[in-house]
Amino acid sequence: MKTIYNSSLNINNINEEVTLYGWVNKVRKLGGLIFIDLRDRSGIVQLSINEDNNCYNEALKIKNEYVLKVIGTVVERENKNPNLTTGEIEIKVSDIEILNTSNVLPFELENTTATEE
Repeated sequence: MKTIYNSSLNINNINEEVTLYGWVNKVRKLGGLIFIDLRDRSGIVQLSINEDNNCYNEALKIKNEYVLKVIGTVVERENKNPNLTTGEIEIKVSDIEILNTSNVLPFELENTTATEE
């Protein structure tokens, strides 16, 4: 089912249509624009959906840890993120499907913790 991993995408993939699967790492709703950080086992890629998009209303339902299937076009990001391997690009979404929902987790998932050994 999965043929493309998030971290394999870069500036050389501009204008390619891709199908991605993954978990929602973070959602940012900014008025008429939604950014979603989609996570798979290889890394994170940013998705963008504007209010003129036919899947905008579906995207408004999305929460952290939902599982998505996304079809979109690789475009160059205006504001690049040097902290991500995919920080030069984002996916302009043309179709989105929620494959599974998730309850709100009782804890926050992070790569680092503040615990001592």
